[in-house]
Amino acid sequence: MTARRAALVTLVTAAALLLGTAGPATAADGLTVDITSPGEGAVLDGPDVIVKGTATTSGLYRMNGVSVQVTSVTNPGTFGCDRSCDGTSGGHSATFSYGRRLDFNGPYTVTVTAYDTLPLVGGERSTAVQRRFKVEVPPAAPRDVKVEAG
Repeated sequence: MTARRAALVTLVTAAALLLGTAGPATAADGLTVDITSPGEGAVLDGPDVIVKGTATTSGLYRMNGVSVQVTSVTNPGTFGCDRSCDGTSGGHSATFSYGRRLDFNGPYTVTVTAYDTLPLVGGERSTAVQRRFKVEVPPAAPRDVKVEAG
């Protein structure tokens, strides 16, 4: 009877450890996001932005998706993709890429959120990283302008 009880205690302890790790993720938990483009504080001289990078997880967890949101700080609008910005196949790593032509000059914020899960147990976790950049497209030079004095 003691062997059964010891086995049951071991099983319950293992299940509690697995379920207990399914809380909110931080870099210490092994779920990380690395945005490689655009750089923090970058100033883009064109209207096109490509947000790209890598999300990774560790241990028994597997990647479950990556979301990218681009938000204009001074003008209305948020653009992005929800959990479909990557080629996630349930592995430990996923690369992401999202491109967009931005309509306004000014500051923008990118938020990349990575999701992972513990197979067979569940317990999805997420972690988010933000990056700020600016778009400063110079005005087009005037064409076919004639000035006459007189």
